[in-house]
Amino acid sequence: MLRITISNASVTREGRKLLEVASVAITPGTHTAVLGPNGAGKTTLLRVIRGDMPPDNESSRTFETENGVQNDPLGLRHRIGMVSGDMQDFYEDSGSKATGREIVLAGFFDTPLLYEQPDAKMLAKADTALRRMRAAELADIPAQAMSTGQLRRVLMARACAPEPDVILLDECMDGLDASSRKTAIELLETLAERATLVVTAHRRKDLPGCIRQTFHLGKPAEPGASGETLHCPVLPKPALMDFIVRIRDADVVMHGQKILHAIDFTMLPGEAWAVSGDNGAGKSTFLKLILGDVAPFADEGTVERFGGNDTGETHRRRMAVVSPEMHGLFARLPHCRDTVLETVLSGMFGTVGLYETPSAVQQERARELLAFTGLPELAERRMETLSHGQRRRVLLTRAIAGEPWLLLLDEPLSGLDAESRQSMRHTLDRLIRCGMPVILISHHEGDFPQSVNRRLHMANGRIEMTEGPG
Repeated sequence: MLRITISNASVTREGRKLLEVASVAITPGTHTAVLGPNGAGKTTLLRVIRGDMPPDNESSRTFETENGVQNDPLGLRHRIGMVSGDMQDFYEDSGSKATGREIVLAGFFDTPLLYEQPDAKMLAKADTALRRMRAAELADIPAQAMSTGQLRRVLMARACAPEPDVILLDECMDGLDASSRKTAIELLETLAERATLVVTAHRRKDLPGCIRQTFHLGKPAEPGASGETLHCPVLPKPALMDFIVRIRDADVVMHGQKILHAIDFTMLPGEAWAVSGDNGAGKSTFLKLILGDVAPFADEGTVERFGGNDTGETHRRRMAVVSPEMHGLFARLPHCRDTVLETVLSGMFGTVGLYETPSAVQQERARELLAFTGLPELAERRMETLSHGQRRRVLLTRAIAGEPWLLLLDEPLSGLDAESRQSMRHTLDRLIRCGMPVILISHHEGDFPQSVNRRLHMANGRIEMTEGPG
């Protein structure tokens, strides 16, 4: 069996400590939780454990196997499985057409996509893992057609299919509705019978009952206090309009399957909407319909924006999005190498990446917005050095930098610790009170800002209920 010990380890990048940990021991059969706020180094620790990132001192990490002791992961990576938010973001990208079975099979080669021909034994193990994770029906479904909860089950199957000794799970409950979280925790208990689990979480209710030891990572200095006392930045004053969005009798079909059914929805000026519903209810597709990423089936339904005055692609420049897909774009090369300031500035040009030279006024404006969202000290940090939660807060700042007429937020608090969630809710409340039209999706009632005044619940691709104000 595999035993991993991290002792007096640190990870430094660009002169900044991403992780400092005194001692962590992963012992066979002892399931472990790693807790700590955004920026404390939880994800970095998992990368060190798996061998994706070396510690400053190689001797501070030890892998002990039946064949001896070594400090590097050479020849051992197949014995350590992984489920992470970055993996979820990658497969949710609209460009990923990998099926459930292909995702699982790629895990045998430790690659994101399947580039080699699997043998019969791998195929059998992949199908067994999919059945074990209650995902057999997803074997031939492309990732982009899966709900968040469905893809998570496939990723858990990918992690366990090679029969590893250790499985690392980084915030694996984020983005799941209550029913899917319950299922995922049950599946973790199943995984715990076959491998040693190391789980990170911000909410203790997301930890399986099999956990036997807990490590707390300290909190580095977290910027943010300055954002609490600043005035709300001046928001654009769009022309008077009768409505922000109006959808009439719109169906959406993707991959031959009807995702949305007869959607009728109107958003008026002054409204802020909270959207709820289980995984697979159609919430994210609903936002894509508003944005224009998907169109009504056979052009039978209608989608109008901003009083019906949007023509061509002009409406896209008036809307901003924070979503798992957007998070994934800025987590991968080359954009993960951008600084936080560059990322925020890119929002002013409506580009993914900064390709124009910003003016001094624009740079000052970007710094003002970082202060407003509580992140002024991150301005010169590169995106790749940020925690998952810090990156999500930067993307909100980027979204409002473009002065949108409508802000679309898909699980914007996913991956945030309790303090960061409170700060984000406070920021969103202030934006709404300043007049920013917002549509926000979440599975957690406590994530909705107090200022939302309209509610919408979706189920099975239909709008089941709307209510408000209040």
